[in-house]
Amino acid sequence: TNDQASFVVDMMINNEKFPSVEALVTQLPPGAVPYEWILQYAPVMDPRFYSIASISQEDRSISICQSVYSFKTGQSGATSRWLRSLQADDVVEAIFSTTDCHLPKDASAPVLLIATGTGIAPFRSFWVSRVHNPMYLFFGCRNREELPFATEVHALAREKRMHPFIAYSRDPSNKMHVDDLLKQKAGCVLSLLHNPKTHVYFCGSPAVEQKVRNKLLMILCAGNDEYPGIEMSHAVEKLVIMKQQKRLITEVYGSLDHEFDAMDLHWQNATSKVVKALSNLEKLNLPRARPEVMFEQIKLQKKKVGLKSMHLNIRQK
Repeated sequence: TNDQASFVVDMMINNEKFPSVEALVTQLPPGAVPYEWILQYAPVMDPRFYSIASISQEDRSISICQSVYSFKTGQSGATSRWLRSLQADDVVEAIFSTTDCHLPKDASAPVLLIATGTGIAPFRSFWVSRVHNPMYLFFGCRNREELPFATEVHALAREKRMHPFIAYSRDPSNKMHVDDLLKQKAGCVLSLLHNPKTHVYFCGSPAVEQKVRNKLLMILCAGNDEYPGIEMSHAVEKLVIMKQQKRLITEVYGSLDHEFDAMDLHWQNATSKVVKALSNLEKLNLPRARPEVMFEQIKLQKKKVGLKSMHLNIRQK
């Protein structure tokens, strides 16, 4: 029956041994599962979103930063393999979504950029735009050979346009993760967090985002001679207010493996408290800090997002 077919296919697809429908089909004897069942009951693939690493108005092209995901079987992921198969000038249908990941309009506002892996992509779009904002990059990867856009990062450092701090998690002489690096450079991070102009950006996995957020909170609590430490509740409220003002922007991909913890609950409660306070200010007609981009986003929401054709600028490693 259809119910039985759905149950059987669902059980096999959710089995860890079969990370994809393709892997399932190739492991089964021919005809073991009718292809009609697969087509009808297999889960639909979610859209795969990539941050734009650069965009050119002249030749109407974009660049993305992509890593190849491989299963234990050695088979690469469906999207990774498909993107790698594309040739120059291939036409691809894509959906463009809105994002808050934009540079501040104030060219003097410092930006604290925190990322791991391909999360560096949106930050590259910042520096190729030739902006003048002081940039502080905290980036984590496995080793020096895997540092994306290394030539550009080193050139920006020489030009004094960027202050890069790189953590190599598999460097035997100095193993470090990006959250460890934030703690090591706590003085620099603290001065940026207390600067009312600073915009903080994070792009990476939810697990790393959680570690980075907790490390920023601990840095605020510890303080130093110039910026005394504050209580944890005040530190959480400070970051929540920055997030509400769109001065703390996060782009997170994937899902968190472990359950909701105490710090997540603290963050959630602080967010509710700040949102309620800001809402009360509006009711009293008192001034409330609003980012200028908020009005632009309202206009964008009125537009219907459709499918557009684009040319991908594909860079092979």
